[in-house]
Amino acid sequence: MGSLGEAVLDLKANANTLDRGLTEGKNKVTGAMDKLNVQAVRVGTMLGNLGASAVQSIGQQIVAAGKESLNKFLDYAEKIQQVQRALGTTVDESARLIQVADDVGVAYESMTSAMALASKNGIEVNIEGLAKLADEYVKLAPGVERAEFAADKFGRGWQAMVPILEKGGDGIRKINDGIAEGLLPTEEAIRQAEEYKIAVDNLSEAWEQFVYR
Repeated sequence: MGSLGEAVLDLKANANTLDRGLTEGKNKVTGAMDKLNVQAVRVGTMLGNLGASAVQSIGQQIVAAGKESLNKFLDYAEKIQQVQRALGTTVDESARLIQVADDVGVAYESMTSAMALASKNGIEVNIEGLAKLADEYVKLAPGVERAEFAADKFGRGWQAMVPILEKGGDGIRKINDGIAEGLLPTEEAIRQAEEYKIAVDNLSEAWEQFVYR
């Protein structure tokens, strides 16, 4: 067989490999998306049931909004996982800590670092543990006493936690009670988000292997 014929066969083989890779990746993404749709709605997304026919029947703006909402959900899921890994907390506890911090303008990274140090000092790394600390904090005289208390519990990052501590235990519990259900994903939702990200990565890899082969 001539070089042209061999090249054609080689191209066909590559195409078949790509097709199998893309099909497998697409099926994984679709499966992950089906699972994520239910959870995504819980966090206020606009995904709905965006199957292939539905996507074709709605406008590009709604599709874009759905994609943006999905990305926000995946970003939120990643933040929750980061807090989990740092503090050893559950999905629910991690989400609640993030939301309480966000309510008073404290970055979740700062809260996580401070709470990680507090856990080494025997503090419960959950809402109730934080509320108890806040109760102790507000009983102290403003200024040096409060600063020393916070620094002892949270180390060098204590100042970032002041807006939370100033709420007192009741204030923290009130914020916690007011967290919308949609901002408290389940363990299963976080697992599905991770599966979706892996499926998308696999799909991208299948394409790159074909392009750069």
